Parts: sequence; structure tokens; C-alpha cells
Amino acid sequence: MNVKKTAITILGILVIILGLLFAGLYIQTENMFRESYSSDYRYHVTISAERSLDNVTLFLPLPSYGGVSSVGEAILREEGYGFPDDWEYSLIEVDGAGMLQISADRIVPTYRNLITPIPIYPGETPPPTPEIITSTEYSEETPVLIPIECGVSIRDVDEINTRDPLGSEPTLSPKRNLTLADDPFPTPAPPVGVSASSYYTFESPVYAAYTCDPETVVSIHISYHGGNSWWVLGWSGNSFREDVAITLSGPDPGWQYGSGTLRTGEGRYR
Repeated sequence: MNVKKTAITILGILVIILGLLFAGLYIQTENMFRESYSSDYRYHVTISAERSLDNVTLFLPLPSYGGVSSVGEAILREEGYGFPDDWEYSLIEVDGAGMLQISADRIVPTYRNLITPIPIYPGETPPPTPEIITSTEYSEETPVLIPIECGVSIRDVDEINTRDPLGSEPTLSPKRNLTLADDPFPTPAPPVGVSASSYYTFESPVYAAYTCDPETVVSIHISYHGGNSWWVLGWSGNSFREDVAITLSGPDPGWQYGSGTLRTGEGRYR
């Protein structure tokens, strides 16, 4: 009988110890989660013009919510990166949404030479750093068009609703023909946790006015990301992301509609 009581006592003590260990681990991971948790928005614009553009005016979609665009306001405060100094920026309202207006006297393309990576094997002397040659025109010597890339990141914002950002978060605007569709490149479900991803297509207006050669092609790509991240024995997080792309030909294309996609609910949710 005493042996049985002793075994029960030992088992009880072990259960208590294990419970304390699990409780301590839970508290530790929760502290890691809270202390590392952060949220941010990232807006990025890529513009490629094959030839020079003169007297340029562009209206580009911005992420906005309730008619307010924190990204647009950050650009006006010169908190972005890559925006040319000789461009002028302002915000305009189209269909109740904010758009970024860019004005420039001239946009000149930059081409450079093609640089092919050379593998280096152990014991070999690295080859000389290749010379970079640039030009404002395409040629066999400078065939690579370097796009203009600029954008802004807004960090330390409140937790972002990445599962359902439409109607609750700043998203690229204006939109039309928003359609829930099958994702041609679905994101695999995370190994731990639950993911509820959705995929939408839409159209977004872009305005462009400039003078150029009739053969000139201009490509504009806008990407936008909103995400939450945290560290618990490794980085994890969730996000939504949008893209709008359009290709314009010739002078003064005016109002056109770019093709857009929205992916929501990507990543891990606790």
C-alpha cells in the first residue's frame, strides 16, 4: 500500500513539474511573440521607358482607406526612397480615392552593358570587376534597360487585417471589376497554423500624358504589401499583397486601366 501511495505521489509531482514547464514555455513564447510583433506597409513603383519622355504627367494608384493615403502623405514628406529630385509630387482625388500625381519635365532612360556572372572556383583568382557602361539609348553595347524604382515603407503601424483587408485597410485604389478568382500560383499552406488565402483580380486606372516617339513603350508596375511578423524560435508572419501592371505605347496615352491582382491571407495565423 505504501509503495502504491509513493508511486502516486511521485506521479503527481511529475505532473506538476511538467505542468510548470509547459506553463513557463507558454509564457516565454508569448513574451517572444509580443515583444517581436511588428506590422508594416510597403509601396513600390517601377517605371521603364524605352525612350525619352517630355512634359510628363502620371496619375498612379495609391493605397488609401476612407479617402486617406498615409503612403501618399509619406511621399509628400519626402520619406520615400528612389524618387528623382527633379520630379514633382502631389495627391489628387479620383472616384473618392487618392492617387499620386507625378510631374517631370523629362524622363530619360538609362541603358547599361550586359554583365554575365563568372563562377569562381576554390583556389582561383577572382576576375577584375567588370566595367559598367551606361547610355541613354539602346545599343548592342548597352542593351539592358534600367528601370526607375522608388517607393516608401511605413513601419510600426497597428496590427494589419491581412485576412480581409478590403474595407478595413488601405488598399490600392481606385478599383473596378473586383472579382474573386482561382489563384494561378496558390501559396502552399503553412506546416503549422491555419492559412485562409484568397485571390482577386481587378482593374485600376492609370493616367499618362507626355510627348515621345511613336514607337516608345512605357511599362509601369506598382506593388503594395501589408504584413505582420513576429519571432518565436524563428520568424513567422502573415500578409496581403497587391500588384498593378500596365504597358503604354506612343505619346499621350491618357486614361488606361492596368491589370491588378490581390492576394490576402498569406502566411501563418495563430
